[in-house]
Amino acid sequence: MHLMPAYGLALVVYLIAISWSQPILDLFGFRQAQTALSAYWLVRGAPFWSYITPVTGYPWSIPFEVPVYQLLVAEFAPGTSLIDIDRTGRVLSVGFFLAACALVYRVALLWSGDRRTALLCMGALLASPLMAFWSRAVMIESTALCLGIAFVWCLAEYARSPRWGWLVCAVPVACAGALVKITTFFGFAFFAAGAIAIQWMVAGDAAQRRRAAILAVYGSVAILLSLLSLKVWLLHADALKAQTLWGDSLGSSQLGGWNYGTWPQRLDVGFWRKVALSRSVRDGLGSPWLLPMALAIVLAARSTRIPGVLLFISYLMPFAVFTNLHQVHDYYQYANMVFATTLLALAIRNVADIPRVGSYLGALFVLLVCVLSWQHTWRRYVPEIASDMRSSREMRIASFLKQETDPGSVLLVLGLDWDAALPYYAERRAVMMPDWVGVDRFKALTASSRPFGGNAVGAVVRCPGATPADPERSSAIDALVERYSRGQQVHSVADCQVIVASREKKHE
Repeated sequence: MHLMPAYGLALVVYLIAISWSQPILDLFGFRQAQTALSAYWLVRGAPFWSYITPVTGYPWSIPFEVPVYQLLVAEFAPGTSLIDIDRTGRVLSVGFFLAACALVYRVALLWSGDRRTALLCMGALLASPLMAFWSRAVMIESTALCLGIAFVWCLAEYARSPRWGWLVCAVPVACAGALVKITTFFGFAFFAAGAIAIQWMVAGDAAQRRRAAILAVYGSVAILLSLLSLKVWLLHADALKAQTLWGDSLGSSQLGGWNYGTWPQRLDVGFWRKVALSRSVRDGLGSPWLLPMALAIVLAARSTRIPGVLLFISYLMPFAVFTNLHQVHDYYQYANMVFATTLLALAIRNVADIPRVGSYLGALFVLLVCVLSWQHTWRRYVPEIASDMRSSREMRIASFLKQETDPGSVLLVLGLDWDAALPYYAERRAVMMPDWVGVDRFKALTASSRPFGGNAVGAVVRCPGATPADPERSSAIDALVERYSRGQQVHSVADCQVIVASREKKHE
């Protein structure tokens, strides 16, 4: 049974080793760059509560989560270079993941009283291809995961040994979890509620029911306070976003449909079959067949039937609530994959408990999980990490801009949505104008240079796709480019036009 955690640790070490000198531009590189860009400016003295992600214009602040992870990256980075930030971010992500694995071990031990079961639960999480890959990304996922499991751990410790300190601890942990990433914390709040309900139902005496009732009350208080703190934060964040050129388009109310999706999406059998039970399980366990097999084995045993049902529903619930996010982003399953890996661990334990042949079948089951994990990692994730990211469009343009523009200047970027990769690797602030932003915002920027914050426009970057077919929008974009690139030199970098002042003009 020690094979799986040993393999999982080796997998994590291997993936971070081959990522060590690579840019953070593999899968969903825009999200990694957005996180790193905020850490970059925190290193340079930006405020914490109104931290900046300079892509939507002055005053540059468009906060989403409370930047706990970004602040830690800024504090622990040995220097201010991008490689320092990238590597520190990777190490911290892995550190939070390993802490989460340790908490899974402890929670499983408190529930089962069996070190073998706890080791299997930890090992299955470590061996997950999806968890290993995203744990070396510069993202907040493992921080949020660790806080979510820590909330469950506090409640589990009280259930085992009723000391009030555990309930007191659960409140700030819950608030931190919601503020870092509510879509992750949601699954653990749901799981905790289900576990407390089960404890109440199976309570054998009045003392156990009283303990379950106290857990329910304080767990509810912790969750309600976390939601209240989140509401306060969102009001603050939305107010800051509204001060930028088009940051109000990223407000919490505007993103509601994007986050939750639609009822037709939720009721689409194809979504559940292709995303929740196929793609996500393949990425998380190595094969889509492992989850139904594990579920069948767990439900067949009376001792694991109720926990198995709770784990399976907890895995599915985030898909039902944040449907569109899970359909579009394959890293969102990082939040709920722990429920699937724990279900798999219980299945392995049940097989290993079969009289006479269980030890052999359990060992074969573990070996199968490790083989499928490595096979999927090698096919799905290793090629992404090993790809030539340094020759990407963003890296080539960023390298050019670092040589041709002043560090204090601001970039005007069209055709790259609001992907932070270019401003991050160019080490410049930017006003990025996505094609979907209202035409009035293009006209406002043409009329006033306020969104540049009083700084010079160092370059205009115009990439394919920046001129839609709509005549009014096309005319507005042309006028904007003309306004900030008049008399400057046009360079072709990658497949984009990069317009900068000549060296002679810069020094006139």
